[in-house]
Amino acid sequence: GNFFFGDLCAILRSVANGLAAIHASGIVHRDIKLSNILVTHEREAKIGDFGLAKVAGDKASDVTDTGQIIGTVQYMAPELLLSEPYTEASDIYSLGILFFEAFLGYNPMLADTNVDTIERIRTMPISFPSESESLFSNELRALVIGMTAKKPFARPSSIREVIGLFDQAVLSMREAAVRWPEGLSIQNLQATIQRIGEKGRSTPLEISLVLTRVWEKSKALGDVTFDANAV
Repeated sequence: GNFFFGDLCAILRSVANGLAAIHASGIVHRDIKLSNILVTHEREAKIGDFGLAKVAGDKASDVTDTGQIIGTVQYMAPELLLSEPYTEASDIYSLGILFFEAFLGYNPMLADTNVDTIERIRTMPISFPSESESLFSNELRALVIGMTAKKPFARPSSIREVIGLFDQAVLSMREAAVRWPEGLSIQNLQATIQRIGEKGRSTPLEISLVLTRVWEKSKALGDVTFDANAV
């Protein structure tokens, strides 16, 4: 379903907290991706599928001797394609891809074939589409770009650092989420809700921001109600 901005951020922060607990236990997950995140009715995220998890420091490669890749390619960090060991930094990269996908609705590394996907992972830096410029704060863009840096040493040093940077980014985004264009009238609130309900025309972040804006405006007007789950 659709989430308010605060819900979406809380879910992503919950994922990061879960990964922090995993790392604190001396484990790397090795398969962080959207389909392995379970969200409860209370909007709390649970990380599932530990089938590929290993003790941190395990030198085993994610590429077999025959060239077979272990894991979900479009979330894999570049160093893993070079048969380097999986580290906490590799989980941070995967989480960065997950953040991008959760906000924008698509995986930036995924191509039509595994060969093309691998080429993107090796050579293509993360970039945000121009039409999303107004949605993202500089802090959030910088965080996701940093988490998905090609070199492990260029990423945040720990998941705890990621959480701290995410909290800072959310503060700036939360301010943007409650702004509303001048001149908005009660008559076009419903049109706005209907527009974001048209599938394929809005990103998850845009939907969450607009839902939050409509909610704030409706409270201010005092006589507008809507069901966020209906859009």
